[in-house]
Amino acid sequence: MKESISFIVTPQGICRPFPIDGYGYLWLLIDASGYKTYCGIGFGGQYMMTIPDLDMIIVLTSKYKGSVPSQHFSDIAILINDYILKPIKN
Repeated sequence: MKESISFIVTPQGICRPFPIDGYGYLWLLIDASGYKTYCGIGFGGQYMMTIPDLDMIIVLTSKYKGSVPSQHFSDIAILINDYILKPIKN
């Protein structure tokens, strides 16, 4: 597991909802509202984020409507940030 969440490469041309610090083996290494997280994103709106500092795993399944998947991922980021992470920080 440690090796799979270690930095391997910098992703190119990926539009995702949170800042990407790198890519491990099938895991995006991201910063979500100040928490180092490991995120897996599946086809069509499947989303799993682990936040070790909070002992938390967030899993969402969804289906985007429209023609812009990047907007859908931004909407997911807003949901996670505003309704899950911000209340914990306050």
